[in-house]
Amino acid sequence: MKYVKTGFFTALLITLAGTVWAQDEAFKLNETYPIAEEGTLHLVSDDAEVTIEGADRSDVHVVIYRHVDMDGWKVEKSGTFDVEVKQRDGDLYITEKSDEERRVVVGSVKEEYQITIQAPHDIALDIQGDDDRYTIRNINRGIRLEADDTEAEILNAGGQQFNFSMDDGRINMDRGQGSLELSMDDGTFSVAQGTFDNWNTQMDDGIITLGTRLVDGGSYSLDMDDGSLKLNIAGGGGRFIINHDDPEIDFGGSFEAVRAGENHSEYRLAGGNAEVEINTDDGEITLSVI
Repeated sequence: MKYVKTGFFTALLITLAGTVWAQDEAFKLNETYPIAEEGTLHLVSDDAEVTIEGADRSDVHVVIYRHVDMDGWKVEKSGTFDVEVKQRDGDLYITEKSDEERRVVVGSVKEEYQITIQAPHDIALDIQGDDDRYTIRNINRGIRLEADDTEAEILNAGGQQFNFSMDDGRINMDRGQGSLELSMDDGTFSVAQGTFDNWNTQMDDGIITLGTRLVDGGSYSLDMDDGSLKLNIAGGGGRFIINHDDPEIDFGGSFEAVRAGENHSEYRLAGGNAEVEINTDDGEITLSVI
């Protein structure tokens, strides 16, 4: 019996000796930085919860908090994490610098990573990310977002240039105007109330829902493979050209079918002279007036 107890406690000590509890010190930044009038804020991050809000101010207030908990058996960590903030030619650059590597055989890693930025209304954004989640409000000089596996809510955005490049993410806008450039694979993109002059969009198997007015003389193009397009017209009209292989096309009673061919169909919506061209393989297309 004594032998059994000794063996048990020896095994327990070995197990505890192999157990590692690791807790990183939190990274904290709370600073204010200058930016030129109508400058651009550049942000590079990975797997962060990001909030950017335009406000009545002339500088940029940046708050970053990151904390990682690692616990388990055979926890290994190497590398460092830092954020570099620089001003160049009136723009502000916020860049994550990390070469961290983690290995947990048995255990868990919990990360809390938040970036909160208050900036002037009249700036532009240039963002690069991966696995981030964005909430962007009241930015009035346009947005460029290049990211993968990203979720973004863009609210009350001004400006005339919107450029998005994504893979499997999701971007929702409540409004937008000017020029829209969109490239995505299996992502989801939607605009509730747009007044774009033009858009140039490319996608594979994604889903695009556009609620927008068509501007007279506007030029709109979309290339897709097996994706889904829902085009909800809130005003204006024009010519709709669809080059296709074997699509599903559903159009409301306000649209006049001018031509329905094997590889080429045309529709007309009264109320304007915009031109919409859609190139698709086996996609699903819905045209409606709202």
